[in-house]
Amino acid sequence: MKIYNGTENDVNIIADAKFDPSISAYVGNVITRTLSRNGILNARVSGFGRSELFEECFLDMSEELVPVFDRATFNYDPLPKGYDVYIVSVPYAMAYTAEESQNGKIFTLADPVISADGGSLLGHRGISLFPG
Repeated sequence: MKIYNGTENDVNIIADAKFDPSISAYVGNVITRTLSRNGILNARVSGFGRSELFEECFLDMSEELVPVFDRATFNYDPLPKGYDVYIVSVPYAMAYTAEESQNGKIFTLADPVISADGGSLLGHRGISLFPG
């Protein structure tokens, strides 16, 4: 199976991750596989237009008005040909699946795993089919 890692970084898959409820995070340290990045797949997601869902187009937050915008997805890089699985960012997955059918090949990173001291991101438990 050919995997294209379109994220910003190499992805470490952590085998021994356990959920630690005291810090609400997965903790582990055994890297079983590293998926090297192939090249970032970019998508531009921008806010535009005020939402018609809100009469005033603002949320009243204790005497301060907060503008409400719709989100629109604009351009995204085409998928390189010849791969079975594409690991991408959530904005890319949103952009792609908004315009293309989910073909069972678009995945995002699942469950970040941090070091026991909570100081650094070590990797992820795996990948997840988008939307997942």
